[in-house]
Amino acid sequence: MRKLNFNNILSEEVRYVHDESVHNFSAAREIVPFIMDLVNPKSVVDVGCGTGTWLKVFNDNKVSDFIGIDGDYVNKQSLKININLFIEHNLETPYISDRNFDLVISLEVAEHLKEDSADIFVETLTKLGDTIIFSAAIPNQGGQNHLNEREPAYWISKFQKQGFICYDVIRPMFWENTNVDCWYKQNILLFSKNPELIKKIIIMNSFSGAHLVHPELLRIKEGGLEQMNRKYDGILNLKESIKFYYNLFISALKDKVQKKLTK
Repeated sequence: MRKLNFNNILSEEVRYVHDESVHNFSAAREIVPFIMDLVNPKSVVDVGCGTGTWLKVFNDNKVSDFIGIDGDYVNKQSLKININLFIEHNLETPYISDRNFDLVISLEVAEHLKEDSADIFVETLTKLGDTIIFSAAIPNQGGQNHLNEREPAYWISKFQKQGFICYDVIRPMFWENTNVDCWYKQNILLFSKNPELIKKIIIMNSFSGAHLVHPELLRIKEGGLEQMNRKYDGILNLKESIKFYYNLFISALKDKVQKKLTK
């Protein structure tokens, strides 16, 4: 028998909400000029573009040929780019284009997709261009609807199967930059099979695809653990509201009903 989902009883589809406080311009405004100097792209595609913040910054840096691709969950009212430059597509399925872009970017997207679509997603990226800027959440990073958090080696192997080598030259440049969110500083990698670009980046400082945790993320995790411990102590010492214990009881009851139904 199918297991009921009481928390999502009205909708079977998990959706991602693009919070303006998270999906802002700060990191892009730091990193994009560096990418422009390094890659000098004339065309850019962002796969999993969200509201288009990174594309907007590329446009501000004189890239006029660009498109963004993402799912139907994106709030079109919040787009930072022209809606005609946004392509709606299920990222867990192949995307086929007759175009080849100078630069493909996909930042903190892959972890939101099911594990069995990881190869499809990487193949989609590699068919869109010869140079890719990619980042994805590592294990236990945490975040909204993360389904497939993996260490860098997991993704590096998948790109290698498509003929792309990892050049870990962006993380060293921004590791200490306080204007860049820790998940980008921790996870952002460059993949390429463009020989002219490889000549430039092969001599640059590299983190060599190492599985690293940024100190800022550690501090966030420590803060969350302290908060959980305080909450737990409050529960045990009956310091929470009557409503809290009522909701806790109802949640436990629902869980028990689910187990009965699935037997």
